[in-house]
Amino acid sequence: MYRSRCCCSIACLLLTPFIGCGQRYVATQSAESSSADAELNDSITPQSSATLLAKIEIPDGTPDELFAYIASLDEQELSSDAAEQSEMIRERMAKRVKACNAILAQNPAPEAETSAVQLKLDALRTLSIVDPDGIGADFQTYATSLVNGNDPYLARLAMAKQFQHTVNNYISQGTVETSTILEELNTLVANKEAGPRVFMEARDAIGWLVPNDEDQLDTDQLTSRMALVAKCYRAIGNGFSNYVDSQVADEAKGLLALADQFDLELLRARARTGEAAAVNQLYEKLELMFAAEKKHGNELGFAIQTAQGLEFDGLLKPALRIYELAWKNVESDHDANLRSHVQRTHERATTRLGLVGQPMEISGTANGTAFDWTSYSGKHVLVCFWESWVVGWHDEIKNIQASVAEHANKPIEIVTVNLDSPELLKEYLDKHQLDITVVSVADSSRSGTECSTAIRYGVDMLPFCVLVGPDGNVQRIHVFGAHLIEALQQLSPASL
Repeated sequence: MYRSRCCCSIACLLLTPFIGCGQRYVATQSAESSSADAELNDSITPQSSATLLAKIEIPDGTPDELFAYIASLDEQELSSDAAEQSEMIRERMAKRVKACNAILAQNPAPEAETSAVQLKLDALRTLSIVDPDGIGADFQTYATSLVNGNDPYLARLAMAKQFQHTVNNYISQGTVETSTILEELNTLVANKEAGPRVFMEARDAIGWLVPNDEDQLDTDQLTSRMALVAKCYRAIGNGFSNYVDSQVADEAKGLLALADQFDLELLRARARTGEAAAVNQLYEKLELMFAAEKKHGNELGFAIQTAQGLEFDGLLKPALRIYELAWKNVESDHDANLRSHVQRTHERATTRLGLVGQPMEISGTANGTAFDWTSYSGKHVLVCFWESWVVGWHDEIKNIQASVAEHANKPIEIVTVNLDSPELLKEYLDKHQLDITVVSVADSSRSGTECSTAIRYGVDMLPFCVLVGPDGNVQRIHVFGAHLIEALQQLSPASL
């Protein structure tokens, strides 16, 4: 999944995990209630931020010297221990706040003043995550004072930071409605004076919303989050796609593409659950993307990606329909290479998706002799097409063997079909001993997915695993991982 990069200060780059996800981290630490953290929280809760800052020691110096001091703080390596990391960040950000106060107290030049305010605002927002009851409690007060102040740039920046704060609360506490996030974001990007900094702050905040493996969201929460991300990326993209700075405008258009991608993923997730309407909506969404007057350039890639996803989900007819849509939209394109590539993709998919119910026959050599496919008649056979360059293939075939072994009461044979040249296959087998049938099918002049066997069965993505029934006809395609387990569970001794 896409993660937007942080474009703030050096410290923001170092502290992205805490700025973006810190409240979730703090909540976890609070639940664990380690004695050290409890002692720290007890010590800071009743004290004002002024009292806490008074205990922080920083060197005296000119604004330039203090800026250099702040930069040196950000260069210090963080501990790998989560609890120590949190405390180090609290201390670092507190020192930054105090250093910024010292700079501002010297009535520095306007540029230095703006930089100090920005750094202080960044630090307070980080502290509002890792130290909400201490110095971080001043974040909203300080941000509001900037919003109501006389500097329009700092006012917009403060609003952007407040928006990030809202997003963090949504992620960590679940106390914020999605409508609140959308309202704040729309207000932020609707400001005609909003510039690159606001764009980056808003973009980064939405990047934190992108679901990841650590979020532990149920299906409803996941779909809700994906829908929110799509709406937010679209709001930012629409707000900045015509911006005077071409780099910002291009990135904004990229966010519009991401919004489309999330919409498609969401519809695909719904289709995967059996929602028939979602399949039609997927197709209609892609049709609109291809027909749009202003395109972001990712329409074709998204269409093929969606078709492949549906294919792996077992939704073969909807997948083929989208492959056909992709080809339809490029068959008259002036780019001959593009036409050739998509035509090949479409033709292979058409063949591959039509395999179910059709006979399969493998011919080639195994251990230097002619392979006898007829010896597998009357058995279930898992046929796996592969090449030696496929990353993780050795582990994958071991996993397949282990899965089959766990269902020993449902006998099934495994035949691997290698598409490498004989020389490459020999080199691979000399290094990796495989206790499994390996059939070499490469032609003398063509190997890989360009060999006749690969073309005959539409092989275009590797590894490609097919379940062949006792009658010799294909029963399922893309049979690996969870799909293999499901297929094995559905087999019964009576059907063998």
